[in-house]
Amino acid sequence: MKEKELSDIGKRLDKHARIAKVLAYVIGTYMSFLLIWLKTSPGIKNSPLRIVLFAISNILWMDMVNYGRKKEWLLGIVPPLLLSAVTMSGVYFYPYVFPDGAQWQKILFIGIIAVTVLFVVFFAFVMICMAIAARNKPKEGELDNCTLVVLGSRLVNGTPLDMLIRRLEKALAVMEENPQTMCILSGGAIEEGDPTEAKVMAEWMMMQGADPNRLIVENRSRTTYENICFSKALAEKFGLPPTFAIVTDSFHQRRVALICRDNGVKCRALNSRTPFSDIIPFWFNEVMCLVERFIKYHK
Repeated sequence: MKEKELSDIGKRLDKHARIAKVLAYVIGTYMSFLLIWLKTSPGIKNSPLRIVLFAISNILWMDMVNYGRKKEWLLGIVPPLLLSAVTMSGVYFYPYVFPDGAQWQKILFIGIIAVTVLFVVFFAFVMICMAIAARNKPKEGELDNCTLVVLGSRLVNGTPLDMLIRRLEKALAVMEENPQTMCILSGGAIEEGDPTEAKVMAEWMMMQGADPNRLIVENRSRTTYENICFSKALAEKFGLPPTFAIVTDSFHQRRVALICRDNGVKCRALNSRTPFSDIIPFWFNEVMCLVERFIKYHK
């Protein structure tokens, strides 16, 4: 891939992080003002439902901001933040709108709630589809006729993060249980001159005792789409089984399955463990990736 294309990918990731960070702090500022205003909100102490919504929205808000500050600013933290802000707004403004508010206030309030409900239903539907894809696991004995494909993840200073290590641990366990299965390690570099994800993965696997003769390095891909396309080309080149057993996080499997389908690749899901703290931001982030993919292919 050309240096300009690498630079564009890096800039896009930085842009997403900046957008997420700015929106997080804007929403956080708004939520902070609501917290102050809620002290004068009528009836807050007399309504258990309002207190519960107030608590949930604040916990979600603080958790997402804390995640961004300590780990990574993902676009996936924005939808939960927006949901928290809308919930808090509803908690605060409801007693001012009903029953004595103006008609336009009631219409606006109901409209915002309706949009929020549609938002929640949509995200829930997509996440159910993601969960179904993650359950498409290999049947007993099927791995003997599959090619293991481990999808890369972001490196920091050439070092694999916990997410990538968990994927490699999963692949290593599968390879130990299935001694004939070959493994493609797929992932390039985001910035020119950086070590490729595939190279770092191969080094880690060999340090853990993996047979280097069973590892194939695919070090050109920078996107999930390229992961599958380039891995397919390598599988055909080396005469490996055409069915892929994809090792990645469960939230990633739906998009991978769609890409495999588009490229005529049969696939099965091998899910690495996703920590509880990563579930909300990464699942929401993946929903947004799926929406982006849908828009791109239906223009």
